Amino acid sequence: MQARASADYLAASLPTESVRASQALTLHFLRLIPCPHSTPAIFLTSILTFLWPFVHGAGALVTVALLYGASLGAFVALFCVPLIALGDSTDVGRRTGMFLTILSLCSLAGPPISGAIYHVTGRYAAVGIYAGRLPLLSQ
Repeated sequence: MQARASADYLAASLPTESVRASQALTLHFLRLIPCPHSTPAIFLTSILTFLWPFVHGAGALVTVALLYGASLGAFVALFCVPLIALGDSTDVGRRTGMFLTILSLCSLAGPPISGAIYHVTGRYAAVGIYAGRLPLLSQ
């Protein structure tokens, strides 16, 4: 009964811990690297995207998934911040909406391209390389 209660607590607190890990990861990188806030998170996300096709075993996949979630969470928390500084505060909603609309078009095109790459090569390694290099090129 005790093990079940602690498993329920762990499952309930996991999203909160993920947010805390993302914040801690972001703050740690901001102290060490004097560059834009999202660069370390994008770099780590790209590296983990390169690595996931080559990772085997449940423990390694869980580790990659946790690190990927923390780095992507740090990036997602920061990618709309520059839109606030671009102009008047009454226009933030319009700028954010336009930005997220363009971003959603990229998200709409990515999975079919990844599927086509997998269909041609028959392996996920090429998909990981395709998906991992795009964020690196955006920096």
